[in-house]
Amino acid sequence: MILTEMIILEDVYRRLGYPVDNKPDEYTCQKINEVMDQVMKTAAIRSIKKEFTVISLEPFLTGKDIDRHLVHCHKCLLIAATLGSQIDTLIRKASVSDMNEAVIMDAVTSILIEGVVEEFEALVRDEYHQQGLYVTSRFSPGYGDFPITVQNELLRLLDAGRKIGLYATPTHILTPRKSITAVCGISTQPVTGHLAGCDTCALESVCQNKKEGNTCARSSIKIQQNVDHGWRHGNHVAKQGIISR
Repeated sequence: MILTEMIILEDVYRRLGYPVDNKPDEYTCQKINEVMDQVMKTAAIRSIKKEFTVISLEPFLTGKDIDRHLVHCHKCLLIAATLGSQIDTLIRKASVSDMNEAVIMDAVTSILIEGVVEEFEALVRDEYHQQGLYVTSRFSPGYGDFPITVQNELLRLLDAGRKIGLYATPTHILTPRKSITAVCGISTQPVTGHLAGCDTCALESVCQNKKEGNTCARSSIKIQQNVDHGWRHGNHVAKQGIISR
């Protein structure tokens, strides 16, 4: 089964706006650990994938960035993952009672869903590699010039609502919010795909990574073993909710 064993603390710090090598104060660190434990006890992680030919998805694969990403790919995968609706409820409750906690919870859950998808993507890549095939990195709606308006159609093609409880609003926002959908290319030759540049990113003007001279692109997220007993204690709850089809 797929599970992120630990959220990388440095990623949480950066998501909260702390510069590299600048650790939060003791109270904030304690609060982060408490929130991490709470999140893992609540998360119902689910994931799904489905294979298509690139030609069959052409009506939905619009934009130069996704075309470039799928060069040399004859097939592609639609993938989706979610932390479940109870995480949204948890964040809403925190926003009423403790806004600081809500901000930390939003950061922690954002890092967690990224880690879950990275693990799922790695398993998928290994699965296809055993068949002599290669899988690109993922590319999500709203990234570069790949329009977020395709979100609803991708979920329909995946039957994601019925299978993992993942939907999109009429304005194409995923619900539950802490969810990710993406497209990965499949090829008979080694491929990696092409990431969209900062110039096409909607967050370019406020991006902390760019301010530090970096990009948000990572080939993988290193999943570390947890050193906190309380955090490890909550993992078994999240494990039970994971499915892969």
